[in-house]
Amino acid sequence: MAKARKQNSGCLTIFLNLLGIGRSKPRSEHPYRLRDHFLTDNELEFYNALKLAVGERAVIQAQIGLWAIFDVPKKYEAFATARNHIDRKSVDFLLCDPDSMLPIVAIELDDRSHERKDRQERDAVVDAVFQEAGLPLEHVRAQREYDSDQVADRLAPYLPSVQGKVNPQPSVMQKTVPNVISDGPPSCPKCGSTMTIRVATTGQNKGKAYYVCSKRPACKGYVPVEK
Repeated sequence: MAKARKQNSGCLTIFLNLLGIGRSKPRSEHPYRLRDHFLTDNELEFYNALKLAVGERAVIQAQIGLWAIFDVPKKYEAFATARNHIDRKSVDFLLCDPDSMLPIVAIELDDRSHERKDRQERDAVVDAVFQEAGLPLEHVRAQREYDSDQVADRLAPYLPSVQGKVNPQPSVMQKTVPNVISDGPPSCPKCGSTMTIRVATTGQNKGKAYYVCSKRPACKGYVPVEK
């Protein structure tokens, strides 16, 4: 009788496993779990101000490792050394072009920990890497609250203009986009919304201006700037 019950129990287990019922979940070799928080309270405060400051002009990435941003030729004889030099270092925020996802500028929030000698040595290494690669790195002093307008002004040299108003770089922008301010932005040919001017920072069209719909990415309206 007991043998029959055992056989029936075994058959039932097999049947339930086939249905995916009662099957134990695979366990990892290590006890992984989600972090309690991804950003500190101060970083989250700055992130919210940063979102308002950049809008749709850039994609915000947080806590990005330097090795995900920079590279060295694998044929470089000190490849391993160069990688280890930045392998465990990161930046607080990275702004990327919304079309190409190429980095535009990085941001470090400097709290009191950056006053320590070891932290200053680390910062010097990171600054040198960004300078060598030609990618801007802005250091922002950590504070309790952040003004999104002030953040926008700080990042204006790196971002496209808003609603046809050029960034505070007239010597560069006016040469690239003549009569933009006087003519004003056109209406989107697809939805009729106001368009925003941008200047390509990479690729074969680098330095050339064009208009994109202010409702991007929902609308893909595009108009080149005629010279």
